[in-house]
Amino acid sequence: AKKEAAAKEAAAQKEAAARDAASKAAAREAELAAAAAAGDSAAAEAAQVLSQAKAESQRLLKESASAGAAKMSGAKSQAAAITSEAGGKAAALRSEASGVVSAAKRELTLVRGEIGSLKADISRLGTQAQQAQAELDKTFFLNFGKRGELKDQIKGLQKTADVKQKAADKLAKAEEKAAGELVKAEGKAAKVGEQAAKIEKEAADKAGKLVGEAEKSAAAASKKVEAEAAKLIKTAEAKAKALVK
Repeated sequence: AKKEAAAKEAAAQKEAAARDAASKAAAREAELAAAAAAGDSAAAEAAQVLSQAKAESQRLLKESASAGAAKMSGAKSQAAAITSEAGGKAAALRSEASGVVSAAKRELTLVRGEIGSLKADISRLGTQAQQAQAELDKTFFLNFGKRGELKDQIKGLQKTADVKQKAADKLAKAEEKAAGELVKAEGKAAKVGEQAAKIEKEAADKAGKLVGEAEKSAAAASKKVEAEAAKLIKTAEAKAKALVK
């Protein structure tokens, strides 16, 4: 914060000095113009010297500002391209990892849904078998036909339930495997997320460095041209002063 405040203060002082110098130069030009208008040939020549120096100074400053703006624009474009490319790579990595996680979740959900359906069937068959057993227990022991039918029904229900239980047991292993695959996918996705974040950070750092270097270079070039422009004006002022002595 202190460094930023100092930079702002220095910039303000520089701007104030520039305004003061411009004000003095304008006053001097006006003075010479008035003398030239009154027929003072030396003043006219001095005014021309100052005018030409001022025009050249402004040309140099304008070219410098244009070059600096072009340099900054180019650096920002490069920086944007760097971060955009990195963002695309990071997004692709995250998308791929997310797709694997989603697929693993779907598989686990599917297996668990099938297990749930089988368990519901087994429960229903068990209830039916209990109801049939209760009916059998109430059936007169000499009613061989009905008792035989109920016994066959109970056996059939139990057999179907056993088949479904075996299928459920087999799916339980598939569920365990699917759960393991999901854990792996999520772990890999976390690592990919870190990798993607690293790619983005490195790109942001590189882009920031690129723009920062361009700013320093443009500022140094601008400072050099400002010094050249100021020297032109100073030399012209000295020459003009000598002409009107």
